[in-house]
Amino acid sequence: GAGSQPTITWEDLRAIHTELPSVRAVAPQINSNQPVISETNTWNTQITGTTPDYFIIRNWPVAAGSLFTASDQASAAKNAVIGQTTAENLFEPGVDPIGQIIRIRDAPFTVVGMLERKGQNAMGMDQDDGIYIPLSAFQTRMQRGLGKFVPGRISVSAVSADAIPRVRQEISELLRERHKIDADEE
Repeated sequence: GAGSQPTITWEDLRAIHTELPSVRAVAPQINSNQPVISETNTWNTQITGTTPDYFIIRNWPVAAGSLFTASDQASAAKNAVIGQTTAENLFEPGVDPIGQIIRIRDAPFTVVGMLERKGQNAMGMDQDDGIYIPLSAFQTRMQRGLGKFVPGRISVSAVSADAIPRVRQEISELLRERHKIDADEE
């Protein structure tokens, strides 16, 4: 539940990704609200550390530039993909954000991509107001503690819409087995 102590481990995440054939992609998301500084503006927004699979799961292509890659994740590259609301608030009109340097917690990140506009989610939040960086860079620059536990969310996509109930069941069974939780326990 929201606000509770994390119990899903990084090994659980790996197991979901590698041991369940009905799973197409898995992506953790760790978030932190931070002021972000460009050459001309400062904007407070949500920074999300994640993996390239996040954009596959969310079906969210870039409008300009590119997404960060698996090699960016492996090297903890300081590359950022930004939403359009964030771009509008960090950069002056007419400025191409691709290739620009932004500072997050005094660390310079290069904007490599700008996402297509998604608009508001079901709860009325602007999905275009955010910055996405490789999970490894987030862990290096912003995360504190929790070590073996995933201190955020995990998104999973199934190989097909028909496989969703099976994926839910497989994940539940896998986590019950890994955490030694009986079927009658919460």
